[in-house]
Amino acid sequence: MPDPSREIAHRDELYPAVDRDSAGPQVEILSRPAGPGTVKTPLRHSGRFKLFALVFLLVLGAGSAWNFTRPPLYRATATALVEVPEGIGFSAGEGGADTQNVAVQGRVLLARDLLADTLERARQQGVALAGLDPDSLRPMLDVQPTPETNLVEMGATGGDPEQLAALVNAWTEAYLARRQNQVESDVDQTLVRLQEEYDRLDASKREKAAALNDYRKRYDIDTMQSEGNQALARLTALTTELNKARAEAVKAEAEQAALEEAIARGEPVVPQSEKGDLVALETKAGELRKRLAELQKRYTPVYLQNEPILRELPDELRTLEESIARLKAEGRDYLRSSARRDVERARRQVQTQEQQLAVARSEASRFTARYARYETLKQDLEKVDELHRELEGRLVEIKAKAPERYAQVKVIEPAFAPRRPIQPDYWRDFLYTLAAAGLSALLAVLLVEFLSRRIRDEEDALPVTGVRVFAPAGAGPSGRDARPLAHQAPGALAQTEIQSLPGSILRELLIGEVRSLTELADP
Repeated sequence: MPDPSREIAHRDELYPAVDRDSAGPQVEILSRPAGPGTVKTPLRHSGRFKLFALVFLLVLGAGSAWNFTRPPLYRATATALVEVPEGIGFSAGEGGADTQNVAVQGRVLLARDLLADTLERARQQGVALAGLDPDSLRPMLDVQPTPETNLVEMGATGGDPEQLAALVNAWTEAYLARRQNQVESDVDQTLVRLQEEYDRLDASKREKAAALNDYRKRYDIDTMQSEGNQALARLTALTTELNKARAEAVKAEAEQAALEEAIARGEPVVPQSEKGDLVALETKAGELRKRLAELQKRYTPVYLQNEPILRELPDELRTLEESIARLKAEGRDYLRSSARRDVERARRQVQTQEQQLAVARSEASRFTARYARYETLKQDLEKVDELHRELEGRLVEIKAKAPERYAQVKVIEPAFAPRRPIQPDYWRDFLYTLAAAGLSALLAVLLVEFLSRRIRDEEDALPVTGVRVFAPAGAGPSGRDARPLAHQAPGALAQTEIQSLPGSILRELLIGEVRSLTELADP
């Protein structure tokens, strides 16, 4: 249990202005530096909450009113299969799908004259179309091809489900009728055009056949063909020989260049037949040189000079070295002259072959020119004949399959009146409105908070001051209740104990009193 007297003494040390001998109540000034306020306002009384709720409700109400007052939109669709007319200019792609033709038919479906025909058919069926014309009908309609297929979805969007279904069905009927008339017209025009082309090719075929026959008779192509074959064979053989001669010349020049490079590097160059002699001489010279070196190490020059057998060894070594040098020089000269002769012979062979080839080309050129002309005429006739046969087969095919070209579009599924609208999605848009309202309210609170921050900063800059009142030692309760009043929890002292203090009164200090006490306090 702490001693109250020690606490009072410690307080006197901290606050010299406190008189512990005084019989009256003691006052202790408590203050803190400037900073954010600590008083908290209940959420329901907060200005931020009121602003957030106001903006949230306004945005949510306006957005919901706009959302739920929008009229519903319906969509009626019909599925059609657009098939490729065979031989009329289109071809199926991978998997049988012809995206080009489907795209073309999609543009045809939105043509103005077809839309006018659609409105006329719909009015004949009793559909109410007040104020609708082709220009106002086009935005209501759309054509969506199915990827990798020949299927086309024809749709109409609007507010009347029954009207939409009738419009789409009238649209498909008008397109089927238009397509049938178009196929019949295309077939007739194609037949006329192909027949004209067939007649033109037939006349060209007869003309080219006559020209080819006249040219063959004029230059006797049948006899000249065998002679020309011999000339071409001779030309081919001479060309082959010339290529070989050129290769030999290149090889000889390369060998000559390699020989000169070896000589320049100081390498021994001798014919293949003399390499054995050169190796033997070099081996013998090496052994003699080694023996002479050993003798020079063992004996003095005077002894070697006086000994007859040993005296001849240096002369014998010089003779071997001269023989080796002479053999290398003779071999080098021989190989040089041999390489030079090979190069000259190869070049002369190339010149001879070139001259012979020029003569052969001159002889073959006349035949080649005439025979090339003959082959050109022959190929032209073959091409015209091939086109003539293909066109004839195409005419027969179109005439046989013309009835099959009428039904090129099949309605897989007609249009029915839709039950549910495709848009708007009211509840999804309501969630978007709810999120937008929350975000708008939050932004409004942040904006007001930013604009009013300066005023709060000025208020927080003021210091906060408080007062602690306690009884002197011996004037209040003793024992374990003799603690400073400020250190006891609120409500811990009984009413009689507080009134027993000299000059005590139970009330809250005013702001002016606190300010006065602060000014009178010791520094």
